[in-house]
Parts: sequence; structure tokens; C-alpha cells
Amino acid sequence: MEPSRLVPWTLLIAAVGCGTGPSPSPRTQVEIPWADLWPGLARPGAVVAVDDAAFPVQRPSDEALGALRRAETAWRARDDEGFASAGRTVADDPVATFWLARMLIRDTLFLRRQMGDDAAALVGEPAWRRPFDALTALGAAAVPCVVLDLLRQRSADLRDLGAELLHAMGPAALPAWERVASVPDPAVRRYVVQALRGWDDPRSGALLDRARTDSDFGVRAEAYRSLAAQDRDVGPLLRAAIQAEDDPFVRRAIVEGLGAQGGAENAEAIVDYLETAIADRDRDGVETANLALMAMTGRPEYDSVPGWRQYLRSSNLPRRNEGGRSSREGI
Repeated sequence: MEPSRLVPWTLLIAAVGCGTGPSPSPRTQVEIPWADLWPGLARPGAVVAVDDAAFPVQRPSDEALGALRRAETAWRARDDEGFASAGRTVADDPVATFWLARMLIRDTLFLRRQMGDDAAALVGEPAWRRPFDALTALGAAAVPCVVLDLLRQRSADLRDLGAELLHAMGPAALPAWERVASVPDPAVRRYVVQALRGWDDPRSGALLDRARTDSDFGVRAEAYRSLAAQDRDVGPLLRAAIQAEDDPFVRRAIVEGLGAQGGAENAEAIVDYLETAIADRDRDGVETANLALMAMTGRPEYDSVPGWRQYLRSSNLPRRNEGGRSSREGI
């Protein structure tokens, strides 16, 4: 289903892009110079706050607006060639590209929300994948809109979509947005780290290394989950982190990561953690350890420390070769 109830370009630009800027939110506790991340996009004198309002981007030129209208007409008609042609017309115009990305974001949100509770009944690719995939194909050109219209918001569903889009763009687009990892709002930094989940390249690795020592426990926890999702053995790092980390929430995230990594050495470390959690009467820790061990082994129920140790002695969980992630066969 096409989002026929979306506001057309003329009204959208008048209402969002050229009115007064959003008022500073009284709930905003961390000031971030959002407009400075991409100078030249915000309207002069606009107030840019953490808010559920759209970023006060400049109005496109008349020529660019014409190209955007042609792009939307082609998009609604499913004329992929015409859409791509109109998109190329504004490719070198950051303001116009921002508006093009905003249209695709609005479509993605509209179609996701329309899907609602019927998602489980869908057969085939959901309708929101079309604008979502078009956004990821724009890559770095769409990053400013993704960050400023989604990650800047208070709403969790908007931030989730922003992180999902940045992740789907892949490491190639990371240079366009890695600066967002340094903003003072820890909630934003958590979503940035979430977007890096499973990536294994030098730039993302440097960001994750920094995130592991972040002052915010949520950022540290997300960093370990993202590291554990990599397709390589980070077990030694995670096992050392259990001993070094003091925050119980972060320690549970590390245990979850060890469970996702698999391997006999990691299972043994989780059982050691389980033993400590039982001694400390840490019910959340006991649950996290058991769930991680159950995921690794396929066992359907919790067990005691002696029971898990006995099971691991008789199981065929593979041990890992240093420097490489082992096969998961037998897990």
C-alpha cells in the first residue's frame, strides 16, 4: 500500500522547512550543537533542540524543488529509472538531498506504522522495505537526515530506525557520521554503538574500543554486545572484561555476548559467573547466565553450577583456536 495520506511536497516544505523552529524542550538535559555537525543545512537563526520535531532544514531552491517533485512523482509511480534520474539532479545539493531522504524516511515510518500488529501475518517482503532500501542506497548522502531527523529525537522508535538505517548502510558510510559518537548525550551514543553491531573494520573498531570505556554504563553494555556480534573470536576480550567491569548491567551484557559467541571456554566463563551470581543472590545475573548457556547448548531448562559443569564436560562444544572464530557445529 502506498502512503497516499502523506503530505505533498509543497505543504510539507511550508509546514516543516520554513516555519518557526522547534522550541527548546524543557526535558532536554544535554545541549548538543546539532546544527554544527553539518553546517549550512539549518535555517539561519533556527533553534535546534532534542525534540520530536523535524530538523529545521533550509528550503530547497526552486530548481531543486522541481526536481524533488519529479522524484516523488516517479517514486509514487514506481518508476525507478525516473526516480534515480531526478535524484541525480540534486545529488550535489545537500539541502535537496536532505529533503529527498526525508521523503523516504516518512514513507518508511508511515508504512511501518500502518503494518502494526499485522506484521506476523505478512508473507513476502513488507512494503516499508522499498523506501528503507532506497535510503540505504543513498548511503552517506542520506546520513545527515537520518541523524538529524531520527537520532536527534526523544522517541525510541525513531532512534531505533535511525540506528537500523546507519547499520544497513554499512561501514562505507561510517566516515559521514562517526562524529556523532562523540556527542555529549549518552542516549545518542548508545544508538551509535548499536548501529556498529557486528562490524569488524578499523574505524568501527576504534569507536567500539572507545565505547567500552565510556562513562555511561549503557554505552559500555552496547559496545560489548556489538563486539560479540562480530564474526570472529572476541571471547578472550569478553572474558577479561567480566573481571574488569564493576557495573552489573554491563557484566550481564558481556555474558550475553559470550553466549552469542559460543565455544567451550566462553561457556566455562559463564558458569563461573553463574556461581558468583548465585553467591551474591543476583537473580538477574543467574537468569542471564542460564539463558546464555541454554542458547549455546540447546538445553531447554536452567541448571545448577554442578549440573552445568557436568554437562559441559560431557558435551562436544568446540574449543576455539586463538585468532579465529570456531565453527558453531555441535553448539
